[in-house]
This record gives sequence, C-alpha cells and structure tokens, in this order.
Amino acid sequence: MAVTNGEPDVRDRELVASRVIDAPKELVFKMWTDPAHVGKWWGPRGFTTTTHSIDIRPGGTWKFVMHGPDGRDYDNEIRYVDIQAPDLIIYDHVPAHHRSTITFEEEGNATRVTVHMLFETPELRKEVIEKHGAEVGLKQHLEALADEVLKEQSPWLVITRVFDAPRELVWKMWTEPEHVAKWWGPHGYSTPFAEMDVRVGGKALFNMKPDEGSGFDHWFGGVYEIVEPPERFVLRQYFCDEKGNRIDPAGIGFPPEFPKEMLMKVIFTDLGAQTKMTLEQTMPKRLLEDSAYIGWNQSFEKLDAALRAAT
Repeated sequence: MAVTNGEPDVRDRELVASRVIDAPKELVFKMWTDPAHVGKWWGPRGFTTTTHSIDIRPGGTWKFVMHGPDGRDYDNEIRYVDIQAPDLIIYDHVPAHHRSTITFEEEGNATRVTVHMLFETPELRKEVIEKHGAEVGLKQHLEALADEVLKEQSPWLVITRVFDAPRELVWKMWTEPEHVAKWWGPHGYSTPFAEMDVRVGGKALFNMKPDEGSGFDHWFGGVYEIVEPPERFVLRQYFCDEKGNRIDPAGIGFPPEFPKEMLMKVIFTDLGAQTKMTLEQTMPKRLLEDSAYIGWNQSFEKLDAALRAAT
C-alpha cells in the first residue's frame, strides 16, 4: 500500500464531494440528524426514501428503502459510529461496505459540507461508480440537501395555472428569450434583456426593469439544474449585476434574512389542447404574504395574453 506523508494512500478507495450551502452550520447539521428531515432529501435525483426504523446516535441505526426512478427498491442500513454536533458525523453504510465521514465547516455565513466515503477495497469503489453512478449520485445527494435547507429556511410558493395552449408552446414561452421578454415581470415592469442556455449546467441572466423609470432594475441570474423538455426545469436563481456576478440582496435594499439564492421549479402537464403549469419557488415568508403571489400572477396574466396571441 502506498504511503503519503506517513499515512496510507487511500485515494483508490475513496470518493469525496463538497458543497457550500447558504445557511448556518447548525441548520445544515440538523438536516442530517433530524429524523423529520433526513428521509425527505436523502439520495440522488429521482430517488425517494421509506424509513422502517431510525435512531440517530452513536451506536444507533437507520433502516430504510430507497426507491429508484426505474422502479427498483434498494434496502439500506446506516450504522452511526460518531456524531459531534454540529461538526461531524461518521457512519457505516450496509450493504455498500463503506464508511462515510461528513464534516461541517463555517465559511462566513455559509456552511461547507464535505462527504468523504471510504470503501473497503478499490474494487468496491469502482463497482459503485460504474454500476450505480456513485460520483454523480453523491453530487446530486448534496444538491438535494441544499434544496431541503432552502425549504426549511423559506417555505415554497406554489402557483398553478391552466393555459389554453399546447405544452410545447408554453415550454417555449419559458425557455426562449424572445418569448420571455413578452411576459416576464409584474404590471409596471418589462424584461428588456434575457439570456438563457436551457440545459443542465447552463446559465440564465435577466433584467427586469420598471416601465416608468421608478424603482430600480432587478438583475438576476441562475443555473439550470434539471432540464427535461417539455416537462419541467429547475433553475437555481440568485441576484447579480449586469455581468452575472452574484451580489448580496441585502446590498440592494432587501432585508438581511432574504436568501442569497432561491430554487424555482416549473412543471408542465399535457392536458391535450391545454397545459397545466405548476410553479414552485422558495420564498421568504414576508414575500409569500404579499408581493410574490401578486407579482407572479400579474406575470401569468401577460403570459396568457402572449399565448393567445401566438395561437
């Protein structure tokens, strides 16, 4: 076995992934150790979890079934080795035969979560990567964690509308800049600039401008995390300048508790000649109670008019 700096070199047996989440360390740690939360987000994209028993403490176990998007079920058991709130979790995963060490580190007002998975043999590591897509799955696992933290910090805004237009056209209205400019923004606002690279990892940049010159321009960007045309997309949004550089919303007049990023999901359901559109977005409570609902519904009035004009 190779040795690095006096320690065994285990790089051929490990998987490591890290993500910075815009939330306090105690809250992020809670998502891993509170039975009310951990089963909601656990696993890669498309998986759901059914818990049979859970006892999150050193020596405790969590027995659960992961339901894959292909309809297959996967029995799992986690055996907790060490928990040091809010800094460290160590557990053994059966039957995947690996030990996971999760660390939580403060980075300003955010938290860096690092997952270090150590397999018993290089062959086991290779097997889970090649057969189960473990490298991609681990990154998606942390994405799901970030989503759950957002939900805990800010409830979801949900708006559903039915449009008299085919799904492919409604999809275009959301994903092509020349169409977005026709309807995006509440009354009194327009969207003179929109750039959209609608693919996984692609970026978006919008400018929402007051019509009468009052108020201030809203520049916001985003990264597409899921794109499944014409059924749904997921966009992680953030405030930015005209070049797409992220900015703190508190610096442009928003309250300090306003999140630095929000998640937006848009789902398009085919109803034949009609399309049911469902918008889900993380949103601070004070906006949920007033301007968010008003603003989006005014935008959707303009979207409805644009769809009627196009058909």
